[in-house]
Amino acid sequence: MPNKMNRRNFIQTSALAGAAVAVPGTATALDAKSQKKTPFRSTLNLGFIGVGMRGYGHVSLALNRSDCNVVAICDISDVMINRTLKMVEEKGAKAPKVYKNGERGYLEMLKDDSIDAYDAAAWLAITPLSEQS
Repeated sequence: MPNKMNRRNFIQTSALAGAAVAVPGTATALDAKSQKKTPFRSTLNLGFIGVGMRGYGHVSLALNRSDCNVVAICDISDVMINRTLKMVEEKGAKAPKVYKNGERGYLEMLKDDSIDAYDAAAWLAITPLSEQS
């Protein structure tokens, strides 16, 4: 006889799943680059593609969080890069690695395995990034 889902089985299964997530160290995430399960970490290393007006604001918000590290930035404008680096310094954070090599400079950043997530605020990068995903 097949295993039927009834109210009791549903509640038991849900409770076990909830407990597994609630117990620290038992949850895992799927690493998109390696397709391997990795344990959750307490901080995310972020890379920012485009640190002009919108991207600058995103970097500022990330720097206000204790669970995020701004580890890399990329932009075609030296003015925007320098302005962002100044803000990072003023907030007391470690200076991020800077990528700048024209409109496709972000491609080098994507090769950095230490970056967990990217914020793309540069419209020139958004479509190519979505195509690569």
